Amino acid sequence: MIAVMAMIVDHTTFWLVPSDTLFYVILRMIGRLAAPIMCYLISEGYFHTSNKKKYLKRLFILNDL
Repeated sequence: MIAVMAMIVDHTTFWLVPSDTLFYVILRMIGRLAAPIMCYLISEGYFHTSNKKKYLKRLFILNDL
């Protein structure tokens, strides 16, 4: 949920806040937390799954949506 909220903050900031403000920079830094958190969770899911082929298949199917 933290990663999703950070991504929403990042995308919303990009579209709605003027880029020459300090507020923009702070919100974008918060938003940049989304990618590392999601990468960590994907790798943890890979190591804790019982069927790695099915896990990778689900990741690639969701990636194509």
